[in-house]
Amino acid sequence: MVSHTFIYILTFIITGLWDIVLRFISENYDTLPKWIQWFKDPKILQPYFKHHTLLSAALLAGFVGAFAQFFILNIHKLPTNSKTFITFMIITFIISGITGLLMQYSGLYPILSETYYKQLGKIKGFYHDGISGLIAQINVLTVLYFIKNFINI
Repeated sequence: MVSHTFIYILTFIITGLWDIVLRFISENYDTLPKWIQWFKDPKILQPYFKHHTLLSAALLAGFVGAFAQFFILNIHKLPTNSKTFITFMIITFIISGITGLLMQYSGLYPILSETYYKQLGKIKGFYHDGISGLIAQINVLTVLYFIKNFINI
């Protein structure tokens, strides 16, 4: 059984790495295949990424992911079956969306508020942050599964 601290660190790393991927997609959006360009949100992030270095944006994202994970794990234990997986993912979506709202209104992320959230608005921002949380959480759970079943820490 891995500790919560390990899960927070893992979440920090995975969320930061996904931010780097999102930045790459955003900066290369116009060269992506047309079938990918239907998804406009990476393009919306271009002004945000112009104000941050690769490291600063990834660190901010990692911090937010670990912050959300703290609340998620204090509300719901890690899933052990399909029923608890579904409830865990619902909690992940809600907490991730609420964390995004806190980012919008706290004043701690002014560039993100002035760029990304200004384009998306409250509802769409909540939805996108919830989906981002789900993507990161699925990655975290996948890594934890492999650790448990193949590495045994």
